[in-house]
Amino acid sequence: MGEVRGVRYLCGAMLLLIVAWEAGAADIRQGAEGGCHPAVTDVPGKVMIVCDKVEMKALERLNELLDKRDLELPEKVWEANEWAGRFRGLEKTLSEEIQDKVLAGDAWKYLQEGKLEEAGSVLDKLLDSVEWTDRTGTRQFCRAEAYSLQFNPQKALLHYAKAYQDQPENPVYANAYARALSDQNRRGEAEPIYLASLKRLEKSAQANPAHLPLMATTLNNLGNLYRATKRPKEAETAYKESLEIRRKRAPSDPAAHLPNVAMTLNNLGILYRTTHRYQEAETAYNELLDTYRNLAKTNPPAYQPDVARVSTVLGMLYWSTQRPKEAEEAYRESLDTYRNLAQGNPAAYLPNVAMTLNNLGNLNWASQRLKEAETFYLESLDAYRNLAQLNPAANLPNVAMTLNNLGNLYRDAQRPDDAKNVFKEEAEIRSKIK
Repeated sequence: MGEVRGVRYLCGAMLLLIVAWEAGAADIRQGAEGGCHPAVTDVPGKVMIVCDKVEMKALERLNELLDKRDLELPEKVWEANEWAGRFRGLEKTLSEEIQDKVLAGDAWKYLQEGKLEEAGSVLDKLLDSVEWTDRTGTRQFCRAEAYSLQFNPQKALLHYAKAYQDQPENPVYANAYARALSDQNRRGEAEPIYLASLKRLEKSAQANPAHLPLMATTLNNLGNLYRATKRPKEAETAYKESLEIRRKRAPSDPAAHLPNVAMTLNNLGILYRTTHRYQEAETAYNELLDTYRNLAKTNPPAYQPDVARVSTVLGMLYWSTQRPKEAEEAYRESLDTYRNLAQGNPAAYLPNVAMTLNNLGNLNWASQRLKEAETFYLESLDAYRNLAQLNPAANLPNVAMTLNNLGNLYRDAQRPDDAKNVFKEEAEIRSKIK
């Protein structure tokens, strides 16, 4: 394959990062943040996702399920955070709300061991039980959550519906059912459920402020629905109301509430960026970055990756609005953070180091700082070559991409021999990819 002239390629990992964030973060209950992050394993090139307050056997099952799905690392962490929130919520419900303590204890034990199918079978027995007087909705909700932990949304939806039908006044069940409907693209059915729940919460929160977190959750999820159905004005209103509630609660318990502030700020930033309101997007992302910096002070493994990711998004935002100086500053913060993370976990974060180096190369090339661009490309190329030794299928395309960028740089710098050699190597690698 010959050289592609005048094109500077962004790394695929960066595009995947943005796609993962574009979906928007939805939460089912307050405090659903899972505290998940990649961890080092004994297997070279293997990354395991670990989450706070989730037992190792359960984490092993989570990683087994994630590995079966076609997900990149940022998407895996995203899914794991939601999974961990559900896992802990189901643990709590089984221990506190189910009257049949024998069956609930059996289900809890299987859950701890990562035996999700066995836990589900016990929960089926609970559904058939008529001995106890606890509400059917509680048992149906537990069964739905167990299916969700298995990434079986169709079966989960059936039980979320039954839980809601039994207790439509329960805002947790209403949110879970509406969210499940939205995930199945049945947003027309989800919207009135969100709105009815929100109306009840607005009334109850006046007498009981403890209901405010669930109100914020409902508003956040409703904002996602409005954004997905191309109603940006309504989405912005919902996100802002959710954010106001969450900001007010954050000082009382930052570790519990700041992740939820971050979630809604992220959604608001996506809304502004995708509707070309770049100034508002910048404001939202800068607050988001400050929020993750604060969280990273007390839990670096969980939140330093978020600092790096938001810095990357800000760099892209600055670049798209012709502000190369600010873009470079943001990319350099991202690079410094990813380099620190890669020292402890190269399998997880060396691809991000390579990605950011490539994009700093692009930025310097566009600014006609060719020597600096060459330095960044060569370091990116070295990182991708090392990664390709462990996983050729995933990383040889990135080696070829960086070679193409470097070849175009040499051509522009009037170094034809260097350009010819680099393009030749690129062509050889692309022939192997085919």
